[in-house]
Order: sequence, then structure tokens, then C-alpha cells
Amino acid sequence: MENNNAEGKDETHVEKPNLYYPYGNFKNRELNEDPRLKVFKKEWFEGKDCLHIGCNSGILTIYIAQKFCCRRILGIDNDSDRVEEAYLNLRKIGSKSMEDGASSTGETPMELCSMEERNVSDIISFKQENIVQTQYPLEEKVYDTILCLSATQWVDLNVRANGLYALFQKIWNLLLPGGILVLEPQSLESYEKNDHASEIGFKCVEQINSHGENRFNRPILVFQK
Repeated sequence: MENNNAEGKDETHVEKPNLYYPYGNFKNRELNEDPRLKVFKKEWFEGKDCLHIGCNSGILTIYIAQKFCCRRILGIDNDSDRVEEAYLNLRKIGSKSMEDGASSTGETPMELCSMEERNVSDIISFKQENIVQTQYPLEEKVYDTILCLSATQWVDLNVRANGLYALFQKIWNLLLPGGILVLEPQSLESYEKNDHASEIGFKCVEQINSHGENRFNRPILVFQK
């Protein structure tokens, strides 16, 4: 019989097209502990209601809840596929880590806080949402801490006119008085030239660096309302 597969290629293999991620919402396959967790401070999260903007696959959101004892944390992302993946990761690593305190990869265990006997679903949740476009009922949605990590560039690229200003205004409205914004801008230089957060009223109280590699090696700014 003639072999049409002369080069020995797997005929069942189908090349996937190059994917385009307009919001930077690439699939995060890394389950290792995020280097930013090493510089985040427990007082930003402990016993507080938190919002994570641009949560992607939810891994960092889950680890923040586990390590820093959030009262509740909601992760939102524009991409419904990433939100679905976040719930899969929550089932995969959330419950296991809360039971035995071990890293999901079986590597160096992460020191976890006591989550008491609360169900993980009472603490961590995810939602497909565009924060710039959504009209929040502000009397029901107020947070002590909001994280916006490596998301400002995608807002600027996709929303365009006044996109960043609208983002920071929405964050301001969602924060309780004295609440904090933990911001990781993609480009600190370009951000400083167009500092909408300060224009709205945020006060920058701290700048830290995660000392990670590649995309995680960015300054992190902490603002207070």
C-alpha cells in the first residue's frame, strides 16, 4: 500500500493558527508561585474585600487569597475562556492547597493563611467583565483593595480615547475611603507621562519591584484613595 505520509508526519496532527490576544489574555500555563507574591504585603489583603482586574487564568488571584487571608476576592477578565479556565484552576489547586498547604506543583510549599472552615467558593470568585464599560451599582460593589496588574497597556490599546482615565475613575469609585490600588503598569515611563491616577486623586504611597524575570520584572505602584 502506498504511504502518502512520506515524511512520517502524524496525519492526525492539526496545526493551530496563530492566536491573537487583543487584551493580553494569553493562556497562562504556569502553576508555580508568582514572584510578585514575595513582595505583596499581607496588610493589603488580610480580612479585606478585594478585586483583581485582568485576572487571566486566576492563578495569582487564588494564591493571593490563600497566602494573604482575603475576606473575599473577585477576579474579572474580558475573556470568557480565561474565566472558565480560572474556575478550573480554582477546582484544581484551590481546594488542595487549602487542605494541605502545598504548592500545586509539588515544589516548594507556599505558606498559606488559615482559611478557617469557609468554603473556597465563599472567598474566591471569577466573572467575565469589562470594568471600563460596565456600569457597577456602586452601593453594592465597594472594595478595600483593587489590583490592576499588567493590564493598563491593553486598556490603552483597546479603549483608546481616555481609556486609562476611565479605568482609574472606575477604580476610584469602587474603592472605599482609605482603600488601596496595587498597580503594575507595563511601561512606567509612559505611565508617568500620563498619570491619570494622580489626576483623579490617588496618592502614590509606595513603589516596589517584584524582581521577577521577563514580564514579571516590573515596578509595582501602590496608591491610596
